Amino acid sequence: MKTVNKSYRFYLLSALSAVLIQAAYPPLRVSVLGFISLVPFFYSLIKEENQNPARTALVFGVVFFFINQFWIYHSLHYYGSMPAPSAIATVMILSFYESLYVVLFSILVKNMLKKGIPFTLSAPFLWTSLEYLRGHLFTGFPWSLTGYTQTGALVTLQIADITSIYGVSFLVVLVNASITEALLLYKRGAYRVLLRTLPVIVLLALSVGYGYYRLSEIDHTGAKKTIKVSLVQGNIEQDVKWNPDYQREVLDTYLKLTKEAADKFHPDLVIWPESALPFYYGSEPELTEKLNSFVKEINTPLLTGSMLVRGIEFNGDEVSDYRVTNSAILINTDGKLSYIYDKIHLVPFGEYVPLRRFLFFFDKLVPVGIGDFSRGTAFVKGKIRGLRFCTVICFEAAFPELVKSFFVDGGDFIVNITNDGWFGKTTGPLQHLDIALVRAIENRKPLIRVANTGVSAVVEPTGRVVKKIGLFKRGVLNEEVEIKPLDSLYTRWGDLFSYLCLIISGLFIFYKN
Repeated sequence: MKTVNKSYRFYLLSALSAVLIQAAYPPLRVSVLGFISLVPFFYSLIKEENQNPARTALVFGVVFFFINQFWIYHSLHYYGSMPAPSAIATVMILSFYESLYVVLFSILVKNMLKKGIPFTLSAPFLWTSLEYLRGHLFTGFPWSLTGYTQTGALVTLQIADITSIYGVSFLVVLVNASITEALLLYKRGAYRVLLRTLPVIVLLALSVGYGYYRLSEIDHTGAKKTIKVSLVQGNIEQDVKWNPDYQREVLDTYLKLTKEAADKFHPDLVIWPESALPFYYGSEPELTEKLNSFVKEINTPLLTGSMLVRGIEFNGDEVSDYRVTNSAILINTDGKLSYIYDKIHLVPFGEYVPLRRFLFFFDKLVPVGIGDFSRGTAFVKGKIRGLRFCTVICFEAAFPELVKSFFVDGGDFIVNITNDGWFGKTTGPLQHLDIALVRAIENRKPLIRVANTGVSAVVEPTGRVVKKIGLFKRGVLNEEVEIKPLDSLYTRWGDLFSYLCLIISGLFIFYKN
């Protein structure tokens, strides 16, 4: 009976951690909680009396991921027409899958403890390795990473220009693990506690010191160029976005807002969100010509998201095959395309069905309007006023290595176009902004983010948000963006830190007493 009661106590401590850590994410962003909120879970996990570490971890994982990603329910139920019970079940299934990585972590750290490897040493390497794997296996879903608890404390995030966001996760878990072990060791004397915690304190101090140094250095670096941009947030509701009855009204909304910005601010570039065009550019001649003529009239290049029909094949007079891409296009002042980028990392079960040959039934089971897009293959950059930029579309902003790949041969700024209208008034769009701003830090490039329903923003290479338009507001954000001569070790080295974590984790696993 005592064992049963203790098990429930461990489960409650794990659930407490899962709830506490939410405050470190948007909308509260109490970043300091990120460094202590895992302690109850870690404490319950490594207690010798805990005979079910996997169950303890499963409780933490399911509660954490379900709360943190509950915005998915909103997308499935309100815009995907999925019944509420089915939508909740889908979020639960995803939470359970993600929790398996936490379960594996619990099993491995218990094994490390039996081998005599201190928890403070093994935990950050194993946790970071498993987060990295979760971000890559089965197309990857690097959402809710522990490092994003620090988006409310820019100074802690700055090490991401060396290690990417995974290094921030490492630091957060290291501090939590050290506090946990100190609580368990305090009865054995202050010397033991100091011996274990001192290296962690030094590493934390070095990371914070580096953060202050980089923030100051970048703030005092002069701009080599500037570019005036107008970000147009149309705030078009999802249920009218592709309704033929509202097609011209949607386009006219963007044209009107853009004309006002062009007349008052005279930008070098106007940017519209992902799939802003309520038609297939190039495939609907009348609306395509209307847009091209407008761009010539305002004499300002326009970067916008658009669905494109590609590779049309005919069988006689009938269309026999074609592809559709989710793309970004740049229309120059001559009314012609000067740049096309096709989205590379598509959203599984949203923009395509993986393993369609085996999962042919999926789009019938889930009435979410699953697309069947073709993925792009080239990391193409656009050019404007002698500056080079990349465009990452929606979900792509969550992948550090994808954004980094655009800058291996240089570049000047990042454009992130997205349509977060699917998320409604949930934490989803706020989380998405926080995720995107870390890409600015990792590559030390300014980030220009344009969202259909928000949050549109201009972000400095430090990750600092300069200006933004809030959720579900229609308007234009005008800003002169400074382009500074900066680069980063992460852009040069890539995921070296994550690979190092994987190697060390492997050595721990195969280490014998």
